[in-house]
Amino acid sequence: MLGAWVMSHGAWVADATVSYEGVGYIIAAVIVGLISAGALGKKAGQQSVRVDSGHMDVTMREKFLTRSEFLEYKGEIKADVLKMITLYDKAITLINERDERLTEKLDHLGTQLHTRISAVVEDASERRRRIHDKAEEQGKQIAAIEARTDVSKAIGQLGKAIIANSKNS
Repeated sequence: MLGAWVMSHGAWVADATVSYEGVGYIIAAVIVGLISAGALGKKAGQQSVRVDSGHMDVTMREKFLTRSEFLEYKGEIKADVLKMITLYDKAITLINERDERLTEKLDHLGTQLHTRISAVVEDASERRRRIHDKAEEQGKQIAAIEARTDVSKAIGQLGKAIIANSKNS
């Protein structure tokens, strides 16, 4: 356990010894404190050991991650990220292809709808024109009937007047 901690924190220990004077004494005190804590045995529920000379808390854990395990997990994570990127690219490609197909389908449906609406508008326009032509023709016929009716009434009245005039004479 101590070896795993020293292995995982070795770079920090090396940096600390280069950066500070007297750090060697602190490191030695930490190591002695850890060894003595391990030699004295673990108390039930003890989670950390405090070394007074270094003012450091060291958390006691049951299992440490070794460098090889870390590198293995790191490799797995990289592989998983690459898989996710590949799947993301495939998903984006599929979404873009679906969007293109939907756009084409909507354009086709829009063209069909426009064609059908144009045909209905043209048909309605033609029917309105025929109704207007028929109404105009019927208007002329009604006017002709009225003209004849007025003349025939007038002729009938003229005939009555002639007959009445001839009886008087």
